[in-house]
Amino acid sequence: MVNKKSMMKVNLCESLRGLMLKRPFEKITIKNICDETGVIRATFYNHFEDKYDCLNAIIYEDIHEAQSHSNNDHHELIKCFINNLEENREFYKIAYRVEGQNSFKDMMIDNIAIVINDILTKRRNDYLKDEFNNLFISRYYATMIELYVHECIFSTNPINFDRLNKLLKSSFSDFIK
Repeated sequence: MVNKKSMMKVNLCESLRGLMLKRPFEKITIKNICDETGVIRATFYNHFEDKYDCLNAIIYEDIHEAQSHSNNDHHELIKCFINNLEENREFYKIAYRVEGQNSFKDMMIDNIAIVINDILTKRRNDYLKDEFNNLFISRYYATMIELYVHECIFSTNPINFDRLNKLLKSSFSDFIK
């Protein structure tokens, strides 16, 4: 069962997601998020440092929701993640406009890298283990996946899971059992 604190965090994230569909991220204030959720500012700060931290939590949840449905199958994980991106395409188009020190792109890479590192930690074979550590490989693949995600989000064509899966399968399979 989801506890009250976790539910509040989800509600704050969903408020930010909804607000981003209505106005630019830079014009959204903590007060706007709190008003939308029906809580006071202190509640927001109990969960997040700032709105960038809240945005990062949205990405984290979207990616980890896919991970929880994947049964440790990285191909199923990618498929769930791609489906989530497809369902939330408009949000992601808007979120990619967040640039600078706390860019959405960097948040996306960081969160994808966490999941890939987790897969490598559990299932990595010895291939090039002495030359490349898991963190390096995780960042490498996360950057590649983010590039594909960006291309798909801004393309008029539907996101092609099979194309991404084929690309990852041919390269990522060298590193995992």
